[in-house]
Amino acid sequence: MNDFSELVDFSSRFINSNSSFGIRISQSSALSLPYLSARTCLAAGISLPMDTAGGAVEAGKVSKMYNALENGTVEEQEEIEGELLRVRKIPFIKGGGKSIDRRIRQLLLPQKSAATGYVSVSPLTAIGLSALLFGPSGLVSKHNDSLNHPDALRIRRAHLAFGGANPHNLGYFSARWMMQYPILLSAPDCEEGMPERRNPSKRGRYLILPNLRVQCANILTNQILVNGPPISAAWGMGHALEREMGRRIEGVCLVMHYVEPLGEREYGAFEPSQKRGAAFTFEKSRNGSDYTKGTINLSLQPGVCAHMRVSVVYELSRDLTSLPRAVEAFLATGRFAGGLITSYGKPDLHDDRDTLLECLPVGRVIVDRRDLMASGNPLENLVNAIGYRHKQEWLSATNIGYSAITDFGLRGGARDGHLHAFAEPLIGIVEYVNTLDRAQSYFWHDRWLDDSFLLEGGQD
Repeated sequence: MNDFSELVDFSSRFINSNSSFGIRISQSSALSLPYLSARTCLAAGISLPMDTAGGAVEAGKVSKMYNALENGTVEEQEEIEGELLRVRKIPFIKGGGKSIDRRIRQLLLPQKSAATGYVSVSPLTAIGLSALLFGPSGLVSKHNDSLNHPDALRIRRAHLAFGGANPHNLGYFSARWMMQYPILLSAPDCEEGMPERRNPSKRGRYLILPNLRVQCANILTNQILVNGPPISAAWGMGHALEREMGRRIEGVCLVMHYVEPLGEREYGAFEPSQKRGAAFTFEKSRNGSDYTKGTINLSLQPGVCAHMRVSVVYELSRDLTSLPRAVEAFLATGRFAGGLITSYGKPDLHDDRDTLLECLPVGRVIVDRRDLMASGNPLENLVNAIGYRHKQEWLSATNIGYSAITDFGLRGGARDGHLHAFAEPLIGIVEYVNTLDRAQSYFWHDRWLDDSFLLEGGQD
């Protein structure tokens, strides 16, 4: 490979294989935060493998480059390593980045400094993270091959058929099956738990939404994780509810009761059920067709869904003496993590945080454990958290924020004309804590830190 200038860290082809948008971040964008992402890996001194956002021809060139890097002469290896170090210093966007393909999803995040009060972000997960975790010498692969430690647990995997029968169309690492087997995280599986131990006070600043039964919620947390606790979804639903009832929400608490991933287990991996509907496809347009060339196959990439039961508590900015009417009207047609809320318990209010969890059905409350990512290699920290049995701790991982990988700016196709940036998910360690225990720091609050949006567990 003679031209290294178009190597990228992020590719839109893993959202839709007809899209060919790619981004490379520079070493100067390194981010020192206690989370796992491409930017935090750069800050930890980790060399991230790069790939192409082009098709099979470009993937072949990248394959030759990595083959020479592994098996070439010393001179060839030194030349390639030098070129990789050179391009790592130069940010790059393939495809212009002036407009947003409508196949690429957008999330709205509140931002007080923005003229419209919101910014839009399109999440993409770094290819290099999958390569470092799931490659032949990746951390997850090596962990599952050894399991010598008495507390070691096999890290389960899901199978997502990125690229279908032609994975080379998505890039070199897809062709080598490093992208198709993300981590499948465990979650509470007891459908019916113990009932509430205390009646709510029916007034106060804590809004209780118990026993939300959700059908077909999205559990594809990001490109490397499936079934992470949906704390971002709970926060997002709260923000939507805030706009409906006119009361500011300052914090969110999520309790998981039950999760049933939809799919089957075959050959040691979880095979998620796939759904297909007309709403996800369209004929010829300015963005092309959503069908792969000359076939009846969709170019859309797979997803993962689950049925679940959760309870959510929102911390309001001030006390209420009665439940706003907008709450039940919202829940009647509401969604959680993209899934339909099919039933729910009676919403209520409570005034005492010390007894708040007693007003909920018994389950597992999600607690922030970013302390486990405070130092060291973030990839190793992830494997150590989910790959070992911990005394009296049930650790997991999930998206707890987003960090921009491009500048915020005006782009064609941005939602409602808001400033837009492409962003990567920030993966944090969390803990499931039984609500029968006296959990601390179970409320999550949002904040911006420069160009990163964070959800953080605060102190009670």
